Amino acid sequence: MNSVKEKKWEYLKAIRYYFDITNSYVLNKLKIILLPFLGKVNWNRQVNQNTNDKEYLSGRNDLQAPDLYIPFISLFSLALIKSFLAGSFTKFSPELLGATVSTVFVFWILESILIRLCNFYYIGFHCCAIEKCNYLDVLSYTGYKNVNIAMTLFLIYYGNRWVNVGWMILMLASLFSFSVII
Repeated sequence: MNSVKEKKWEYLKAIRYYFDITNSYVLNKLKIILLPFLGKVNWNRQVNQNTNDKEYLSGRNDLQAPDLYIPFISLFSLALIKSFLAGSFTKFSPELLGATVSTVFVFWILESILIRLCNFYYIGFHCCAIEKCNYLDVLSYTGYKNVNIAMTLFLIYYGNRWVNVGWMILMLASLFSFSVII
């Protein structure tokens, strides 16, 4: 019985790492997600120097650490924006909010599983032992796209033509800057 309790706390400790962030982390991470080409960013994660094994720092101390706070907040923001838009066209129902969150969450999980499996197939099983990448890292990295999706959905309906053109140019510049970096 005692080992079950210890395992439960171990899982909670692993998840807590992804929510150990500050307000400045959120602002800076959103700036990197939305405008990655504006500054010189060190894309390498920082390693904890106090331990012998390779342990990465959390978001509180490392801007490049993955988190689950921004993906989950952007998931709920996306659902709220979609519900708000449906309400402005008088097609809102309370089930729409839950259906949107459920649908986006299921596709997010499936996308993360697919990326993880492709990682195993193409790179090999040994890569995750070397880089210490786990499923929650993949889940957080794939969840950052929800920020751009929510902003795009909002601007398509409430921005004028020039705002939409500017946003699309900004998204193309972001995509190009990530392509050049990688």
